[in-house]
Amino acid sequence: MADDCLVTQAMLTASLEDWGVEVVAATDGQQALDVLTSSNPPRLALLDWMMPGFSGPEICRRVRRQKDSNYVYMLLLTSMGDKEHLIEGLKSGADDYLFKPFDPDELKLRLQAGARVVALQTELEKKTAIIQEKNEALEKHNRFVRDVFGRFVTDEVAEQLLDTPEGLKLGGEMRTVTVMMSDLRNFTPMSDKLNPDQVVALLNVYLSKMVDVIMKYGGTIDEFIGDAILVIFGAPITEGPEKDAARALACAVEMQLAMDEVNKMVAEFGLKEKGIDDLGMGIGLNTGEVVVGNIGSEKRMKFSVVGSPVNLTARIESFTLAGQILISGSTLKALSGRVRVDGRLRVKVKGLNHAVSIYEVGGIGEPYNLYMPEVEYRV
Repeated sequence: MADDCLVTQAMLTASLEDWGVEVVAATDGQQALDVLTSSNPPRLALLDWMMPGFSGPEICRRVRRQKDSNYVYMLLLTSMGDKEHLIEGLKSGADDYLFKPFDPDELKLRLQAGARVVALQTELEKKTAIIQEKNEALEKHNRFVRDVFGRFVTDEVAEQLLDTPEGLKLGGEMRTVTVMMSDLRNFTPMSDKLNPDQVVALLNVYLSKMVDVIMKYGGTIDEFIGDAILVIFGAPITEGPEKDAARALACAVEMQLAMDEVNKMVAEFGLKEKGIDDLGMGIGLNTGEVVVGNIGSEKRMKFSVVGSPVNLTARIESFTLAGQILISGSTLKALSGRVRVDGRLRVKVKGLNHAVSIYEVGGIGEPYNLYMPEVEYRV
């Protein structure tokens, strides 16, 4: 309660205490504002209109500007009864007003009405706090799911699959994608010369770098098969077969360029001292129509692709040497002349009755402009 008139203040205090109300008194506007903007303010406030420091309406305005604070029911005491005056008080944020000299019974009824409003507001605040707590817990859970899911696909893919209601249903569709498979050359015999901890640590260094590059170009990691990586470009998010193929090749070139950094990082494993050359990787690319979707059961599923283009990609990759990228004719066609072709091979692959042409590439033009230097390939 705030009033600079000590007589009025005494009368109000006596009446309020008779009604069992705990009273906090202030004699000017600044004191009242400090009390009402404290961490634990009274929930009912009687404010004189005219006071030193701040007027009652000004206190109302300042209290209402406070964010994340409990609701205070404010009643203005005034001796001015013109309409404009009362409208100004209500616009300032006051809940009610009472004319001086006031009737104690009327004051009691108005305060009881205010107490009901405060009780309802308090209940609403409790429910809001519970909802906010649940929302924060849900958001924390969603962030966890996205973080885990994001280890397999890009953030954009994770967002689409989790935010789209049908994103996690079993089922598939036909889609033209570019499939990439990469593999370290001679990794198995190399691992025989290292202890298990070194093998895992070396793989993690290599895969961490490769995954960073794959994510950069929007690839969807389908599988880690030891030191091999199977990646999809064009599912679940596609930019069109041509752009997907371009992203795949740009990714492959940057992965090969990143091998220098990988070898510097794994130098501490002492490969040279064990008679082991630097790590070398081969990459195969193929573009074709596959079945793409969630495969498995309701309890455990995997987003993957199925079809002969996947098998052909693995066959193409098996022909690569360390530091080499080989692509199929369908991928070359999708790239529309933006690729630097360094060679052409005619090979017989398992599962096909006829030989196929595969192409050695060394770079891609606009908008990526990524090119590999001339290398001496190793088996």
